[in-house]
Amino acid sequence: MTLTRKLKPAIDQEVAASALRALTSWTVINTDTELVLSAVERSRQSGISLWDALIVEAARVAGCSSVYSEDLQDGGKYGGVRVVNPFSVRG
Repeated sequence: MTLTRKLKPAIDQEVAASALRALTSWTVINTDTELVLSAVERSRQSGISLWDALIVEAARVAGCSSVYSEDLQDGGKYGGVRVVNPFSVRG
């Protein structure tokens, strides 16, 4: 496991396992035909890459109000999903 063997310093195995267990509560959105087609339309309408549009559309389907991205415009809104750049300086 990368977390417990390759990182320097390595993370304790129980801490890594606990972090993985916490991730199981997250909603997983499958990339299906409907999602891809909505992402193609979002990309076309908004001028963002297909890959960014897939992220935005998956977030929208999951009911997220925001996504964190350094690639999209901070504060931009796509289908009700607001972009937050975690590296942006806020006043």
